[in-house]
Amino acid sequence: MTAQLRPLEPGDESWLADLHNRAFSDYALPARLDASALATYMAETGVRHDLSFAAFVDGHPASFCLGALREDRASVRGEGTEQQAYGQGCRICATPLGVKTCRKTSPVHKSFASGLE
Repeated sequence: MTAQLRPLEPGDESWLADLHNRAFSDYALPARLDASALATYMAETGVRHDLSFAAFVDGHPASFCLGALREDRASVRGEGTEQQAYGQGCRICATPLGVKTCRKTSPVHKSFASGLE
């Protein structure tokens, strides 16, 4: 298994909307967004691509975290992990010191931990 964490880029909204929909498909009321709705949400809530990240496992997007900065306050505007990636350590989260995986014992975390901590 190979893992990669990278910041989002303008134009990522299409595959990110697909990942969002997979991540929330098991909710009692699944949240479904198309690329346009996601882009609107990101713009309205101050999401910045350089503060937002996606984790890829074997080249496949598996988890995301949307970061925003308004004046002097940072916030997470959304995060999700697709069901197939649950328990594989590819969930990511924002911390005051940056973005990292949430499970330090996972193989995914070990493969790129030095760049995140």
